[in-house]
Amino acid sequence: SSGINAEYGGRMSRGAALSPNLGMGSSLKHKFESAMYSGRLEISALSLRTIPKEIDDYDITDVMTIDVSRNKFTEIPEEVLRCTEAEELNCYHNMIRAISDLNAMRFLCKLNLCRNQLTAIPSHLCTLPLEELYLANNKIHTLPKEIGNLKGLIDFDLSCNMLSSVPVEFGQLTSLKDLNVIHIFITHIPSE
Repeated sequence: SSGINAEYGGRMSRGAALSPNLGMGSSLKHKFESAMYSGRLEISALSLRTIPKEIDDYDITDVMTIDVSRNKFTEIPEEVLRCTEAEELNCYHNMIRAISDLNAMRFLCKLNLCRNQLTAIPSHLCTLPLEELYLANNKIHTLPKEIGNLKGLIDFDLSCNMLSSVPVEFGQLTSLKDLNVIHIFITHIPSE
């Protein structure tokens, strides 16, 4: 049978690349079935550009941890946004250019968007109850002033971006314990 022969480690058999019109392979189906019972959706390192529509057969709205890292998504998949109970979302090393509205994910505490192609952070991201936010290795030029709304943020990685300043509201991140700004050349720090 043609399709995916991926193991949990993310290895794919030769010639098993995914295309938009290819159905879900048995291993990918297993990952979605498993997610319904385990609360963890792990579909990393599968070279996915889209999630096959067959996923609609699986109720993953209660998934708490989502790992779609090391794929080829250009946006956070719509199917992932339906996981309204998610507390952790790992989108590390994709090709995401913009962040979808994540407000339905009202319990999201940990978000990893490192190694994508982001140039800005939308203000709606700052309404989430984030405690950990990882944005390293993107092309982010500015932070929204709403960044100060992330009062519970403890761990923030902005390293290897193109920031030259931070908004005054950055000083309102009073819970922050770990801030990584390696390889950022901030030329202006607000006096407040």
